[in-house]
Amino acid sequence: GKVDGVKVTVEGEEKTIKSQAVVVTTGGYGANFEMLEEQNPELKDYVTTNSEGTTGDGIKMIEALGGQTVDMDQIQIHPTVQQDNGVLIGEVVRGEGAIMVSQEGKRFVNEMDTRDNVSAAENKLKEKSSYLIFDDGVKERAAAIAFYEKQGFVVQSDSIEGLAKELDMDASNLEETLTTWNKAVADKKDAEFGRETAMDHALDSGNYYAIKIAPGIHYTMG
Repeated sequence: GKVDGVKVTVEGEEKTIKSQAVVVTTGGYGANFEMLEEQNPELKDYVTTNSEGTTGDGIKMIEALGGQTVDMDQIQIHPTVQQDNGVLIGEVVRGEGAIMVSQEGKRFVNEMDTRDNVSAAENKLKEKSSYLIFDDGVKERAAAIAFYEKQGFVVQSDSIEGLAKELDMDASNLEETLTTWNKAVADKKDAEFGRETAMDHALDSGNYYAIKIAPGIHYTMG
C-alpha cells in the first residue's frame, strides 16, 4: 500500500529503482485559473505569464492516486507583466537602469526589491499598474527590448515632455522624477527608496521609452 520506487525503461530494459518515497515533479498550474482562485481568491483577475498548457494536469493525476501535495498556496507574482497577453517584461530592463513610475509620473518603490514587495507597491496605486521608464542606453544594453518593441509594447519619444504627453502624464512630475533619479545615480544614493543596485547609468541618453506593466502570475511553487 505504499509507493516505494519507480520502474524505468533504459534502452529497452526495464529496471526498478527502490526508494523510501517518490517526488513527482509535474510542472505548475499557472494557467489554470480555477485552481489559482481556489488557492488564492485574490488572484482571480490576474493575467499569467504561463503558457496555456500549464494547467496542473500532472498534479491532478497524482492527487487522484492518493499522492500528497505540498505548498500549493505558494504562488509567485511578478511585478512587470504586459497585461494584453501576459508577456513578462524581464528583470534585465530594470537591471540595466530603468525606473518604475506611477500614472502621476512619480517613483513609488525600490524597483529592485523582491517581486512580492514591488507587486504590492503597484497594487497600492490607484491604477494598480505603472510604467517602466528608460532611455537609449538601457535599450542598447538590454537586447530583450527589441522584442518588446516588435510586439508593440514600447512607447517612444525624443524628449521627457513628449513621452509624458504620450502617456497622458504630468510632464513636470516626470521631469522632476528623472532629475532626482539621475542625481541619485550620480551620488550613488537613492534617498527616496533606498535602491542600491542597477544604478550604474543615468537616464539621460537619447530617446525616452515606456512600457506599461502590472503584476501577473509567474510561478506556482506547490
